[in-house]
Amino acid sequence: MVRLNTVEYLEEEGFAVLAAGSGEVALSYLDTNGQIDLLFTDIRLGGGINGWDVGEAFRSRFPNIAVLYTSGNSLAPSRAVERSRFFVKPYELGEIAEACRELCDNVARDCASDRLTHRK
Repeated sequence: MVRLNTVEYLEEEGFAVLAAGSGEVALSYLDTNGQIDLLFTDIRLGGGINGWDVGEAFRSRFPNIAVLYTSGNSLAPSRAVERSRFFVKPYELGEIAEACRELCDNVARDCASDRLTHRK
């Protein structure tokens, strides 16, 4: 229910969203879709893979991807991951959308700066 509400809200905010019900499905998007700008994942996904693993896999394919992590466990161990944010559930959907915009804007600026640096 939380995932569906979040997906619907982000789509209403103008984001194109690919939703996955498991870490395994999320990883399948690595091979079937073009550029992905942001990943939003729960830490506890069930099954054999967790959100940290999904984030690392996406970063290996899309090094500049922004990542939002979430968990209903406020004591969940967090990792220091560059260009990411961590939200404890329950979260405000507006805060998630704002973080998506901010992280994507930062990544776009960093990528543009990298392109300029490599041209010189």
